[in-house]
Amino acid sequence: MMNKIAYKLFFLSLFCLILFGTAHGTDEHWTEAIKKDLRDHNEFTAKNEEDTIKQRLETEGATRFADWKKAAEEGIPEGQALFATCYYYGVHVSKDHKEAVT
Repeated sequence: MMNKIAYKLFFLSLFCLILFGTAHGTDEHWTEAIKKDLRDHNEFTAKNEEDTIKQRLETEGATRFADWKKAAEEGIPEGQALFATCYYYGVHVSKDHKEAVT
């Protein structure tokens, strides 16, 4: 929920900065600085979301991993998704992106 609010606030702020800059003239340096800010923000957000996902998998998977594996082997989509995510992030198994998508 907070991520959606943070995104909205960030993009609203960015829109206002662009609108203000357009109305008062911009220079190339300022535009590049804003683009860098957005790239940095996206990297930060992705990293924090990845950390949150990994923490949740580690916590819940400590007791549920065997169930996820069994469900995946039985072809249950939810189990496959959880098990693949474990492989993708390397939680409770070795990190293996190829195994995550198969």
